[in-house]
Amino acid sequence: MIPFFRKIRKKMADDNKPLKYMRYAFGEIILVVIGILIALSINNWNEDQRNKKSEKYYLNQMKIDLCADSLILSNVSIDLKKRLPVLQNFLQELHKENNKESFNQAIKQYINTILSPIFFINNNATYNEMESSAKLGIIKSSEKK
Repeated sequence: MIPFFRKIRKKMADDNKPLKYMRYAFGEIILVVIGILIALSINNWNEDQRNKKSEKYYLNQMKIDLCADSLILSNVSIDLKKRLPVLQNFLQELHKENNKESFNQAIKQYINTILSPIFFINNNATYNEMESSAKLGIIKSSEKK
């Protein structure tokens, strides 16, 4: 195809007809611009496809993180329900104040209960990954506007 255009350009330049040559040059410029626009649209389409795949991946990872957090919170709930009787016992001993031995024992149980760790949720690896790679904008709203 290139030799074909080269022959046409050479012929028009040799014929010494500037108007025809300008029309040919303008047509060639238009063809180049159209080719660039097509390449850009294909590139944008490919980028959108990659972003959709990344969005789906990150949403699935966030769902996994949230499920893990939910499991941790349910375990915390069970743990707190187990601690409740100890704390209630401590409050009863506080109201009695007549038996120092049982009061001291209640304080020890209370301190052990309070000082034992309740929970620690640190399941934000997906969010941190998205933040560090500047991909927070990938997640689109599911609402129709």
